[in-house]
Amino acid sequence: MKAKDLMIGDIVRVVKHLFLKKGTVVRIRGIDSDNSVREKGLVGSVTCTAVDDEDRRVCGIWTKWLEPIPLTPEILEKNGFTMQRDTVSKRFVWFDDTGRNGTTVSIFLYDPPICGVKVLVKIETDCSHKTGVDSIHNCDIEFVHQLQHALRLCGIEKEITV
Repeated sequence: MKAKDLMIGDIVRVVKHLFLKKGTVVRIRGIDSDNSVREKGLVGSVTCTAVDDEDRRVCGIWTKWLEPIPLTPEILEKNGFTMQRDTVSKRFVWFDDTGRNGTTVSIFLYDPPICGVKVLVKIETDCSHKTGVDSIHNCDIEFVHQLQHALRLCGIEKEITV
């Protein structure tokens, strides 16, 4: 991964056994895109915490040794999304009515992909406009950290767990 692809709070996985074991899921706490050891091909590092670490130890790791976590039905269901089948996809829906306007997040998983798209996220909110529904965001993504970015950009405060 590259530092420019990450934001604080993102959830990713370690791919090389170092201070943390290979396969450890971590949450990004800080990003240093200028940190480098160019002769070893290392550019960009992050400060992170292992998600399942009770001690909440903070460690640093090069972004080269991180990988994104694919969105799966299991992860979506674990985070409160409910599945609704349609003819071409598995549709997962999450609704939040705690704010002033209700927000619906629909995630469509396509297998096989349609026009190269595996996952489509559609975020809508009820609003006071004449039309009644304001479509905020549509994007095709594949990974947990990308879903986190889409939700943050739309002002949705939803904690994602894996």
